[in-house]
Amino acid sequence: MKKLMLLLAALTVVLAACSSNTHTFRAVEQDWKINLTAKQSANATKTYILEIKYEGDALADMKGKVIDYTVETPQTTYTKQEELSVVGTIKNSGFFECQDCTILDEGDTITVNLHYDDTDHVFQLKAK
Repeated sequence: MKKLMLLLAALTVVLAACSSNTHTFRAVEQDWKINLTAKQSANATKTYILEIKYEGDALADMKGKVIDYTVETPQTTYTKQEELSVVGTIKNSGFFECQDCTILDEGDTITVNLHYDDTDHVFQLKAK
C-alpha cells in the first residue's frame, strides 16, 4: 500500500510538471470584447492567442471594416491590420510565440489599441 501511495504521488508530480500554464486577460467595454490568452506548454513554449470581437449595435456597419490593432505586453509590442469578419471578429491563434520570454503574469499591464475610422480605442486588459 505504501508503494502504491508513493507511485501515485510521483505520478501526480510528473503530471503537474507536464501540464500547461494558462493566463487569460480580458476587456469588455465600448462595444468590444478582447481576450488575450497566454499558454505555456510542457516544453516551455509560450503561445499567445488574441481574440477581438465587436458586440455593439452597429455590426452591419462594422463587418469588413479594417482595424489596425496594437497589443503592448511586457514581452513585446505587436501591430497588425486585419479586417473584421462577417460576425465581427478577429482571431489570431498564434500572434506571438517564444521560448526564452517570461509568460504573462496576472499583474502585468496589457494594453490594446484598436484604430479605425480615424479614432483610437484603448483598452486595459485585466487578468480573468
